[in-house]
Amino acid sequence: MDQAGRLRRVAGPAAPGAGRLLGSAARDGAVGRRPAGAAVRRRARRGAAAEHSRLSALLPLGGRALHADAHPGNVLATPSGLVWNDFEDTWRGPLEWDLAILARTKLLDGEAALAAYPDPYDADLVELCREIRWLQVQIWLQASAVRNPARRAEAASEMARWSETR
Repeated sequence: MDQAGRLRRVAGPAAPGAGRLLGSAARDGAVGRRPAGAAVRRRARRGAAAEHSRLSALLPLGGRALHADAHPGNVLATPSGLVWNDFEDTWRGPLEWDLAILARTKLLDGEAALAAYPDPYDADLVELCREIRWLQVQIWLQASAVRNPARRAEAASEMARWSETR
């Protein structure tokens, strides 16, 4: 089976890797680690897990093969043209997931890129996917802070910002 065929068969979780990372972060105590106390970490873990479940239930079933981290930083210019790289996040889901990632990028005007997308899409689903991605980023930051203590302040600040919106 070719690579595209393999990608079409991928049936990842609603927020790619989020369930695995939530479990890992909870096990390692990464969510909200220092300077937050144990009670704050427990609340953050419970809140992130509940939010993951709530948002995942809203995603439609099925979908198509996605890059799942579709932004300009994952495009290579080759003599044969532009090609995608960095396929570690690929999964099966709605097109709107890739559009949400594109819209969130800071590598270009993501909103303008989304507005220029030529085919129809569900704007409400893009917003839902953006919310899920924000949660996924929070989980990634918490796990990253465990490995790289220099990121702890950024991770704590982002978790606080995310928590304030809930």
